[in-house]
Amino acid sequence: AELSNHLPSMASSTSSSSPPKYPYPSEEVNVTDFVRIKLSLTNYYTWRHQMLGLIGSQNLAGFINGEIPAPPEKITVPDDDSSTTEERTKEIENQDYKDWERSDSLVRRWIAETMDECVFKYVHGLQTAVTAVDMWTQLESIVHTTKSGGAAYEE
Repeated sequence: AELSNHLPSMASSTSSSSPPKYPYPSEEVNVTDFVRIKLSLTNYYTWRHQMLGLIGSQNLAGFINGEIPAPPEKITVPDDDSSTTEERTKEIENQDYKDWERSDSLVRRWIAETMDECVFKYVHGLQTAVTAVDMWTQLESIVHTTKSGGAAYEE
């Protein structure tokens, strides 16, 4: 089902009319409007379908499928204030990274907010240390391990 006609427009981190490099919803998205269940060890495929609907509707799928990797946190730029002739560059924070991190953090938050406690414990340490694609991959791994290990996984 195509939901994009009923969703808020995307805000750009710049004032240009070009599409944002790293999409971010211009309005707060209520996750429970899209993902009506908490991920448990028995409902992964239903949860995944709903979560993909949410993430895709906000043009953020690249953050879980690896198509939008993180840019460098810092970049090297010319340093016009350098007092020596040898050091004519400096490292600064990369605004692209900040914009990317904002969107990736949103997707990580959506994933974490829709997990039942029994699943959350498996990825507890991941939510602040890794990317959304890492969380997504970890969840898929947990599902496959749980299924192959003989634990109850109904669907």
